[in-house]
Amino acid sequence: MTTLLPYPIFLALAVLVLLFVIKGKLTARAKLLPFPPGPAGVPIIGNLLDIPSENQYLTFSKWKATYGPIIGLKILGKPIVILNSRESIEDLLAKRGAIYSDRPHLHVMSKLGGWNWTLPFLPYNEEFNLQRKLFNMCLGPTAMPRWHSMLKDEALDAAFQLLKHQDSPQKVTHRYRFISQLLPFPHFKSCRWSGASIMMAAYGHKVAEDRDEYVEMIDNLMNELAKLGNAGSHPIDVMPQLAALPLWIWGSKFKNSVTKQSELMGKILVKPFTDTKSIQERGIANRSMLSVLLEQNRQEDGFIENERAIKAVTGTAYIAGSDIMAAHFDTFILAMMTYPEVQKKAQDALDSVLHGERLPEIEDRAAVPYLEALLSEIFRWKPIGPLAIPHRLTEDDEYNGYFIPAGTQIIANLWHCLMNDHDFPEPSVFRPERFIEGEKLQSQCFEVQELAFGIGRRVCPGKYFASSALWLTISVILTLFDISKAIDENGKTIDPDLQYDHGTLSCHARTYRCRLTPRSGPLVQLYMGEREQS
Repeated sequence: MTTLLPYPIFLALAVLVLLFVIKGKLTARAKLLPFPPGPAGVPIIGNLLDIPSENQYLTFSKWKATYGPIIGLKILGKPIVILNSRESIEDLLAKRGAIYSDRPHLHVMSKLGGWNWTLPFLPYNEEFNLQRKLFNMCLGPTAMPRWHSMLKDEALDAAFQLLKHQDSPQKVTHRYRFISQLLPFPHFKSCRWSGASIMMAAYGHKVAEDRDEYVEMIDNLMNELAKLGNAGSHPIDVMPQLAALPLWIWGSKFKNSVTKQSELMGKILVKPFTDTKSIQERGIANRSMLSVLLEQNRQEDGFIENERAIKAVTGTAYIAGSDIMAAHFDTFILAMMTYPEVQKKAQDALDSVLHGERLPEIEDRAAVPYLEALLSEIFRWKPIGPLAIPHRLTEDDEYNGYFIPAGTQIIANLWHCLMNDHDFPEPSVFRPERFIEGEKLQSQCFEVQELAFGIGRRVCPGKYFASSALWLTISVILTLFDISKAIDENGKTIDPDLQYDHGTLSCHARTYRCRLTPRSGPLVQLYMGEREQS
């Protein structure tokens, strides 16, 4: 009796052994390759002193001229790679997303601040994939038509509030004061539109005109978050061993901030979910992300499958949607009063489609390419997430002749991709025409929108919702208003400050004033009358 293995099994084993040997040789070869170039650093702490505490993306961008588009750093022995080109970001974060989609553990936000249940801070695991799936069911491209009517209502309501109080100039206060008013409009808050849109979508909740407890929770959360600086920059995140120290070591301000954040994150996860679920059980809830997900995950015995993930998905939408859309809306207002010629072109483009007879619909979007270019320029001109939240490499990798070890923190410098003068001549100028050739939009127009919402498996799941909401709102406002710089008490024009303040996760406009004047024509009067009657 023979003891030889059957030929097919022998062949399979031989192939496996060969692959193992090849992989071993490739790994050994890769480890002989250099780490990406970067500043030399010093013993032990490495490049810790080379990285500024603020505006890090500017430093990374300057380094590109010396070290190239891929920069390697080490802090206390931990490798970090900066990606300064769209090509490298796509190659690694998108095409090799299977090994580049994890997150480094940001202890301050995830553990101390209570953000560990939100999609942006989840590791790349089954829970992450489940939440992405639930998000896509509600906010993916095929699901968007269900929200268009609501988004138009919220855009019109925002325009109505502006129109109702149009006799006085407005002041938009610091973005982190989410419930600060557009003074002197006592009923129009700076983020009411963005908060109202996402709250209606997530929970079917109509935001109150005056004080709304859900908007106040986000306001308080963002104010505490702004005190922490850049995500991942705290010593605890650099040296996780420091987490064993008592919080008072870092001062009462830090301790109080993370404690309040943790409490607020707990409320945000549970309270709107519980309130909406109770309303739904009484049969009076508006259709929302939550109602859809509860219906699809309710078992015959009433048990809700994936309830924790559903809470997290709606809570993440609630937090991120308000912040991101409000920041882009500020950019729109600043750009329109700073570049009135762009505003006029956008209004002319809308008028050529609407003929002064109606307000814009989402179905008009393809017919107004200039407005699409304007939206892309809003995303490009003031990137609100100049450095994407870091990724983490899970396996050793080789790229462009460099060895990148597992565990490396990967940072995409989106600011450089959107603001470099090679791809975008005169990048500090707001110019939608850069995306138009003849009568058609260039592919770069849509590439910018992709970059603005992230690339790869960590792309913002609400990008279609945010894009539609922004397009509808700016088109309605441009149809009804002229936006101009405010005039002070002495009759002088007030130039807005175009510098943005940098928070932990995003950038926001500083305090500014502006003036909105109803455009001439019967449409404004007709619209005003209809809204007052309703």
